[in-house]
Amino acid sequence: MNVSKNLTQGNVAKVLPLFAFPYLLANLLQAALGIADMGITAMYCGEGGAAAIGVASQIVYLVVNAATGLASGATILIGQRYGAEDREGVRKAVATLTSISLMVAVPTAIGVGVGAKGLLGLLQTPPEAMEGAKAYLIVSMAGLPFVFAYNGLSAVIRGLGNSKIPLMIIGGAAILNIGLDFVTVGLLKWGVGGAAAATVLAEALSAAVALGFLVRKTPFRLGDFKPAWDKASAKEIVKIGFPTAVQNATASLSFLLLTVIVNRLQVASVLTVAAAHAMATKFNNFAVLAPRGMSQAMAAIVAQNVGAKKFRRNRSVLLWGVIYSVAFGAVFVLVAMFAGGAIFRMLGAEGETLAAGIGYLKRISADYILLPLAVCPFGILDGYGKTSLTMTINLIGSLGVRVPFAYLIGIVKGTGLAGIGWSIPLASLFCAICAWIAVVVVLQRSIKKATRQSTSLSVNTES
Repeated sequence: MNVSKNLTQGNVAKVLPLFAFPYLLANLLQAALGIADMGITAMYCGEGGAAAIGVASQIVYLVVNAATGLASGATILIGQRYGAEDREGVRKAVATLTSISLMVAVPTAIGVGVGAKGLLGLLQTPPEAMEGAKAYLIVSMAGLPFVFAYNGLSAVIRGLGNSKIPLMIIGGAAILNIGLDFVTVGLLKWGVGGAAAATVLAEALSAAVALGFLVRKTPFRLGDFKPAWDKASAKEIVKIGFPTAVQNATASLSFLLLTVIVNRLQVASVLTVAAAHAMATKFNNFAVLAPRGMSQAMAAIVAQNVGAKKFRRNRSVLLWGVIYSVAFGAVFVLVAMFAGGAIFRMLGAEGETLAAGIGYLKRISADYILLPLAVCPFGILDGYGKTSLTMTINLIGSLGVRVPFAYLIGIVKGTGLAGIGWSIPLASLFCAICAWIAVVVVLQRSIKKATRQSTSLSVNTES
């Protein structure tokens, strides 16, 4: 098996989907797992169990997305060094990533776990869902080091140009997780906390398998993953990864705040609306991971192109990334519009919960076309290391557009859950406009710079 790949060669129209497809499928598997978690829990614990997972998982997603963002900094740095054939630099980046992951994961897990009840209270968690949500959050935080470990290890694998192995690992873990759900929630009657326990066990296995692969199938040895500190590598990982972590966390925070707004709606049954929102959010998480996965793949390819100084190639990466991502989005729009009811029934929704969920889902489905137009240029910018720029755009779109608009139209104007749904595509539209302006400038500057350097080199050679 070819465990690494040079992404600076070949037809982009073919290279991108071949590299991105495992990214997309791995992300979709993770989201499908979230849907299965909720469906199985609702089957045994009812509407309250679904609402509990819906609220607690928003906090979990916030933390996990931050971990993914931090790891993406390592993917980009490793990709750039691998593209430049700097093998020793790759090793230093790996060891430094291990140190950073430990420094962040352990205190975060302890802090969120200890403050679980207070955090859930701030989210206006319905009383009927409080205990289940608390159990889910505490158990999930206990497994947070495994999440950081897997994200870090998969970042190394993807930085080497291999996206298939992470997919295979996620696929195996997803099957195990679903099986464990039936054991912990159904057979052992551990309730909502049992669903989290099943996920933690699967995450631990994923990290172990990823480490085993790197040690056995690549030039890396176990000692390369011991915590070590290289100042230059740490600076680059934080410089690239921290803004992405903040960007991911900010997006998650905005959806978490939407949960607060939903829980404050003046309706007859808050639990019904909370459950409908939670179920729609699970599907939404599933739908948006396709373009987000494409963006991650684009960043990895662009990083190698930048390292190899093949800047013109990045225009093709952008073009084909948009084409593929919008095509994926169109499929999910059709599913949301014509099969939304079936999806909600599969998750145990009926009556008012079913009606509220369908109305909300139809409105947010516009995001499945608009989001790709934002995250694809984000992928290009990230590959260039311009993560501070994408962070700024995302920060404004998430907290300056999505949340205020949701509050205005949902609470002040009284349109309820359905109206809140429009805030999501509106934020993506804002981000898309800003991202395209930025990416055009960055691409033009890099190509002009490369042209000047090439001209200067030719003149010097002739002299």
